[in-house]
Order: sequence, then C-alpha cells, then structure tokens
Amino acid sequence: MRNLLPELVEPLLVLLYGAIVTALTAAGLGAELTGLAGVSGGADTQSLWLLYLGAVGLAAAVVVARRRLVPQIAAAF
Repeated sequence: MRNLLPELVEPLLVLLYGAIVTALTAAGLGAELTGLAGVSGGADTQSLWLLYLGAVGLAAAVVVARRRLVPQIAAAF
C-alpha cells in the first residue's frame, strides 16, 4: 500500500500544478486584455493597474511552470 501512494501523488501533483498555471495564465491574460482595452480608450490609472496585474499573473505562471510543473513532468518520464 505504501508503494502505491507515491504513484498516485505524482499525477495528482502534475494536475494540481497544471491547474495553477492555467488559472494564473487565464487571470493574467484577462487582466492584460481588459487593461489594453481601457488604455486604447485613454490611459487611466485603473487600466494601467490591470496591465501591471496581468504582467504579474503571467510572470507567476511562468515561474510556477518552470519551478514546479516542468520538473514534475520530467520526473514522471
């Protein structure tokens, strides 16, 4: 039974990190697109803030993918 646990945890971690990366990417892209739409109508503070948050969300997705997701996938194969 103890040998079965690591075999179950690895795919679950890949799914968890994949979901986190997907959510961060979607939130980042949504904020970026909303900010760009606001800036095209005239640059205001809220639009610039959304652009900044979008960049932070995308950067966080890249960090999680490089530090957690890719090594977890590489370990599986």
